[in-house]
Order: sequence, then structure tokens, then C-alpha cells
Amino acid sequence: MFHFSMILFFLTLCSWSVKIVKYQRMRYFKMLSASDIFAILSAASLLTLAHHAHPIIYAGTLIFLSLLFVVAYLDAVSFQLYSAEIEPNSIRLFVKNFKTMKHEASSIEYFKKEKNWIYIPAVIFMSVTLGTGMFVSTASVFFITVMVMLISKSRINTLYILLYMAATSGLLMLFNRFAKSLVMEILPASITPAIAAGLFITALFLEALRLSKGYLFQHTFMTQASSLFTVFGTHSIAIDHTYNPTPKEIEEIISLSYPIRQKNSMTGTFKGANVILICLESIGRQQMEFYMNHGANTPLFSKLSQKAFVSKNHQCISPNTHTSLHTLLNGDYFQNEKYPYIEALKSQGYTTTLLTPQNFLKHTKSMLEKNRYNHYFTPDFYKNQMKKETTGWGENDYKIFEAGVEDFIACQTEEKPFFLHVTNNQTHINYTVYDKKRFNRFAGNTAKHRYLNAVEESDFLMERLLTRLSDAGFLENTLIVYTSDHGQAFGELGYRAHSTAISAEEMNVPFLIHHPGMKGTKWIDASNHFDIFPTIFDLTGLDVPENTQGRSLFSPHHLNQFVGFSSTRKGGFPSNFGFIAKDKKNMIDLVLGRFWTMDFEDKQIITLSQKEQKRTLKILYEALSRRGLIDYKI
Repeated sequence: MFHFSMILFFLTLCSWSVKIVKYQRMRYFKMLSASDIFAILSAASLLTLAHHAHPIIYAGTLIFLSLLFVVAYLDAVSFQLYSAEIEPNSIRLFVKNFKTMKHEASSIEYFKKEKNWIYIPAVIFMSVTLGTGMFVSTASVFFITVMVMLISKSRINTLYILLYMAATSGLLMLFNRFAKSLVMEILPASITPAIAAGLFITALFLEALRLSKGYLFQHTFMTQASSLFTVFGTHSIAIDHTYNPTPKEIEEIISLSYPIRQKNSMTGTFKGANVILICLESIGRQQMEFYMNHGANTPLFSKLSQKAFVSKNHQCISPNTHTSLHTLLNGDYFQNEKYPYIEALKSQGYTTTLLTPQNFLKHTKSMLEKNRYNHYFTPDFYKNQMKKETTGWGENDYKIFEAGVEDFIACQTEEKPFFLHVTNNQTHINYTVYDKKRFNRFAGNTAKHRYLNAVEESDFLMERLLTRLSDAGFLENTLIVYTSDHGQAFGELGYRAHSTAISAEEMNVPFLIHHPGMKGTKWIDASNHFDIFPTIFDLTGLDVPENTQGRSLFSPHHLNQFVGFSSTRKGGFPSNFGFIAKDKKNMIDLVLGRFWTMDFEDKQIITLSQKEQKRTLKILYEALSRRGLIDYKI
């Protein structure tokens, strides 16, 4: 029997419990927000209209809402594991790269440990009961038990489920005997189609009003969006277009200008030198002993730093492999796709090679192919030799590097300088350690310990690769750049993995530029990925392509300031973005409603006032728009 109040109860428990799962690891608002209430009311009124229309329509609506709650649960798990929400862009990315991403092991480990997947059968079982009227008592007990366990963050195992079900059964018996008739008289059993339609329109109108006027509110109750809405691509913020940025704000933050290239005392110092760009996967300076006095030991980085320029604070532009490599190789954001650097190296006498064991996602592969290196030594190149298709994130780093370095050496038949771009695979999430007997300094059984061991092994593999090149006589006049595409987060500020925030864990990466002719360690205060190629071109005396971001680190006019952004999305926006200048940054997080200013180590965090929030959001909206980052789709 259809009962409107029971439907509201069902939807409220579903929404609240999945929200508890989503923000379980964070000190964040876990009560129902205004957006959650609007979503519940719109769903309840939609079910009422469907019930009045036809049994088949009602069944279809129940199935749709059940699937929506399942997606909301998967969104909660995704947020726990990767700090990323499920929305149209992420769904599109997953579908396009299913063969690669289905091998992601973190989610399997999570489900084995947490067991909160019991949410899914509870929702489905209750939906079947609401649709058919069968198993009413059993379904109600099981559903309420599961939801209460999730909301109370109880341990989920067979014994606890049985105990909770026994307690729930007892409470329901007492309710039916003493309170049911009174409650049913007070709460509405049904509402007319006209009222349901009005309620549905009103709920959606209030949500639209909340979105359009979100800048008027500061409390999370009003700014936090329901997962039931965000899976469709809505965002939880609105822009105050009445604010007009000042000329200084336009010049320093919003405008997109390109620096004039000027020679300096270091220009052409290593003219004609070879270049090796080591850009490792997911290695953050926050996890390196060299920088932090704790974390992974990287002997090669330390050795190279003895004759190198080393940055104290180097940052990528975006903490995701695709967006980071795009900005690095493109020398710009997404409003202008040209990839000038590899072509400029080739036109000025260099042979160019990409060597990697990583099986990049399709859009990243396409981007790397547009750069048109002379040689690609990748898993796709070796798949015929391996007699199998590459699955997962990539192939064995040892095997690809061993084969790749020999093929690279064999290709150097002309008297030309070379540019060798090297990336690895093993430090990507899943974190593979091949030689566990040798690389086991971090003995814990956590993902972070496995990651740190993988970082140490990857540094060893880079040293092995360079040793082979040295034995072949290729390092006598070679610039070596050692950096990473982005960092990796392990819970600082509530962020995990990468792609999701311009936090220190995700954005701060190692950087040095070494040449055997350099003397000692020379420190650079601050730098970013846009500066890498202009610096390489400057030191080797090459002409830098016009209309590219960044400056040589030796330019007297060097400035470390840029707009950083996540690759994860919230509606038409990056979900997390901000402006970095020297050692300070403003960060806006649309998922968590954060408007912060802090230093580059994420210390001294200050929440902006409501007035400053509106001003900063409008300025950065204009900056993102000019950089092609609003409504950008993969």
C-alpha cells in the first residue's frame, strides 16, 4: 500500500545514510542540507505522481530512484577513495577507459574492508517491497537496520546485523502496538496529484533558487548540494556578477598574457646539450625525505641535486596526469591547443622520444600523439613483442625500461642532440612494488607504505636507466630534469589520491635541473610546470615558441603565479581551483564549500569572509573562463 509519509521516511534514510558514508572520514556537515531536503521532496512527489498515473510508471519510477541511490552510494565511495564525485564528466571518462580503469584495486580493497555495500541490497529490497507490497515486515526491519548502522557508523558484520535487526524488530512491534495509529493520523497517508505536482515544482524551484543565489549564504546547510542532484552535473555555487574586478585584479589574475622572452646570464650556457625530462607519476615533494626529512628516500634525486638548480617550492598546474602533461607540453591552458615544444625541439635539430611503461587513458594517449615525438617506446609499441594487449594502468616498469633504453640507444644514429621524455607506471594508484625483498623499508600494510616503497624503487629504476645511458656515452653533455606530473594525497585536509584539489599533497612536486658541468646546489625559491620548457630552451640556447606561459627560471622577471585547477568537475567548473602567487594561494572547493587562503604548505589556513568569498569567486570565474576551463569536457 502506498503511504506518502512512509515514502518520505524511506527517502530520508537513504539520503542521510549515503551522506554519512560519503563524508565519513571528514569533519564536515553530515546532517541533511537544504539541497538534500529539496531532493527528497521532489523524489517523494515524483513517486506520488507516478503512483497515481499507472502501476508500470510507478514501478519504473521506483527503479529509477533506486538506481539513483545506488549511484549516490558509488559517488560516496568514490569520494572516500579519491575525493572525486560521480558526475557526467567522470562517468564519460570511466566509460571511455573502462578496460584500463576496471583494474583499479583500491575500490575492491575498500569493499572488502568496509562492507557498507550492504546499502545497495537494502535499497533494492525496500524498493521491491514498496513496488509489490511483498515482504513488508522483513524488508522494513532489514532496511531500517542497515540505514541505522550506516548513520551511526557501526561496525558491519553478521553478528551486529542480527543484533540490530532484533532490536529493530522489537522497536517496530512496540511502535505498531502503541504509536502507529496516532502517527498515521498525524502524518499524511497520501496527497493528491495536484499537490504532488506543486510540491515537485516547488522543490526544484527552491533548489534552482539556492543555486542561483548561493553566494548570499555562508552556512553549509545552504551551500552543500545533494548527491542526487550533482550526478546530473549541477554545481553548488553561483557567481555574483554585480562585482566588477579592479584593473589590478584583471592584470594580475584574470588576464591571460604571454611573457616577452629576454636573454639572461644563463642563456645558452649548455648550448647543444641533450635533454632528459624525467617526469614520474604521482610523486609529491610532501612524501620525499629530501624535502621533508621523512618519507621516501630518493638517492638519485639527492645525487643529481649536488650539481643542480633545485626548487624549494615547485608546483604542477593541475594535479592530474592528463591536465598536468597538457599544460606542460602545451605551454598553456585549454583555450588554445598547439603543443609547440616538441615541434620546436625537432625544428631546431633535436630528435625526440617518449619512453613510458604507462598505459595512459585514451584522451591522454591522443594528446601525446598530437605532440608527434620522433619515437614512442610505450606498451602499445611493445604489445606485439609481449603478444598481449596492455590492461590496467601499464606494463612492468623493469621490462619496458630495459627494452626501451636499448631501442632508444639504437635510434641515436645521427649526430643530433636528443630530447628523451621518461615517465613511469608503478607509482600510479595501486602502487606496485616489484622487488619486495629490496624495497620494503616501509613495512606497514597500508596503501601509503606501499606507495613509499614504490617511490624508492622508481628512483632506483631511473638511476639504472641513467647508468645505462652513461655507459653508452650519452650523459657527458646532458641536462637532466627530474620532476613529477603531480603529487599524491593521503588524507591531509581530507583529500585522497590526486586530480581533486590544489592542495600541497597533490600540487607540490620535486624539481631539479642538473648538468655535470654545474657546481654545487643552487636553490630556486619557487617555480611551476609552465617554467620547465622555457628554462630548458633558455639553457640550451634555443628559441622559445611564442605565446606560451612561463618564464625561464633565470629570467630577472620570473614570477611564480598561475591559476591552478583540479581535473574533477562540479557542474561546469573544476571542483577545486585557485590562484597561486609566490608562496601564497587562494583555494575554492565547490564540493566542500571551502574558501581558503593559505601558504604553499597548506599551513596558516584562513577562511575568507563572505564578502571576500564572493569577490574571489567572481575573479577566479573570469580567470577560468579565459583559460577554457568553464564547461570543459574530456
